[in-house]
Amino acid sequence: MSNELTYSYHTFLFPFIWKTEPEITLGKFEEILQIGKNWTERKWNVLMQAQDVSKDEKKKDEWFQNYAAYQYFTTAANNAIFNADGMGVVRCYVLNKKNGIYNIRKNKETLTLQINQIRLNVYEAGIAIMIFELEYNPESESDRTLDNVNKINEYGRRINFPFLMESSHPLCADWISVQFDGSKEIKEDFLGTAKNIKKHIQGDEKGCRCSLNYVMKPIQDILDGGQKIITSNPAHRDKYGKFLIKPCTDDRMFVCCAIQDAALSQELKGVGSKGISFLKDVNVRKADGDGDEATLSSRLYKLIFVENKLTCQDNTMKQKLLKACVYRRWINYGTVHGMTHHSFVMVNNGKDIPSINAFLTEYVQMAILALAQRSVLLMLEDEAAEISNSFSDENVISHEELEEIERLQEKYVKIQNQLLLSEITVQEQGVELYEMLREQLYIKKNMDDLDGEMNNLRDISNIANARLERQSDADEENKFNMLGLLMGLLALVEPLAMIFTKNDEDCWEGLVWFFISIIVVAVILFKYRPFKKKK
Repeated sequence: MSNELTYSYHTFLFPFIWKTEPEITLGKFEEILQIGKNWTERKWNVLMQAQDVSKDEKKKDEWFQNYAAYQYFTTAANNAIFNADGMGVVRCYVLNKKNGIYNIRKNKETLTLQINQIRLNVYEAGIAIMIFELEYNPESESDRTLDNVNKINEYGRRINFPFLMESSHPLCADWISVQFDGSKEIKEDFLGTAKNIKKHIQGDEKGCRCSLNYVMKPIQDILDGGQKIITSNPAHRDKYGKFLIKPCTDDRMFVCCAIQDAALSQELKGVGSKGISFLKDVNVRKADGDGDEATLSSRLYKLIFVENKLTCQDNTMKQKLLKACVYRRWINYGTVHGMTHHSFVMVNNGKDIPSINAFLTEYVQMAILALAQRSVLLMLEDEAAEISNSFSDENVISHEELEEIERLQEKYVKIQNQLLLSEITVQEQGVELYEMLREQLYIKKNMDDLDGEMNNLRDISNIANARLERQSDADEENKFNMLGLLMGLLALVEPLAMIFTKNDEDCWEGLVWFFISIIVVAVILFKYRPFKKKK
């Protein structure tokens, strides 16, 4: 790919749960997405076909990148990233629209990004990730600034309000729009909604499109081609029969950003005798006591943590966070990577093409997989909590609830083998970056928490099984005792009947009935006696 003009690449990742109802199957979800019409599946065996790629520079470049990625990742990782084995752990789709633009409007300024493509990874486990691949390539040199990159990342990633205000929101764009060739502009008017908050509070349903789990309109319309709005508002579903999705993050999309800035790259170079380059100025103070936002450490902090204004006002904490979040393996080249729980960024000098390509292919894919892991863990935690909440106050667990626990355990084991991979590459830098990503996304902590919840459910299941087994044994024992009593009564009644019978014919008849009764009782006892305990 050509990197001569592009100042920054921005990949927004929107993870969500599509299986919000048990009856929603993968096939049903694909019908809603209009696969074939709205989306095209990217099949791995087709992507890796080399014939005729030389005639199309874009296809040839994609083939090279796919080859590099396949060699970079392990077999299990390739299955989870590309569905390389065709088993359907993930299905990869690309939107059937071209020449798209992504506009972000804030304070009378519009930042326009080119849409390279929009992809969708749908995971069998019940989650999906929508991927916006964008690039910022302004014509004016004065617009190629770190400040504009921060604005794009801060405002362009918002899918809902983090908090409500009856005016322009400081953390949201005035509006975000997406448009493709020959199609109508899809627009989310955050400013208009904010101004109508008061009407909404007063009970006017037309006051604003605002709900706890609202997802901006461009995402909704792109997902299903604008034919059927997809929302996470249960009231809308009941009233209009709309399909539900549930965001796996907060009000923001995850951001992957690569910036090619020679001046910034030069500043970041090297580890001198006085310490790490971007930490040398960490204690610089203004006369009024505020942290200096123009220092290298502050600018790098704002880029990594996606801020337009420095929020960390403690220098010791800023130093600690930068040390933990910045990957410095290639710092002498002027290339650094930084990551948090909602961002993964890279800075280089604009000349190191291999590092840009590696970031946009291998490292972004790494971030997508880690984000899928976090999302599926949160989904499983929700399911475990739902099962726990279903238990009655009498602490009596039904067979149906035990089956739900067993189903969740089986699902967890399957997801562990398919998605929750501890190692996805043998490359040293890949291992290090992957571990940093998983740490920043709290993967290990979430896994430990889920393991604790699953162990608790397993203990409850074992206790309930033991109780049900004891109850079954007691029931069988009661049956056996009752049948024994019946046999005893028969054994007592029949001889007495024969004694008090005067004629021989009646005596023989009574004796026959006595033996028949004994045989019937024996058969019943043999059938119901608990030779084996039920599990």
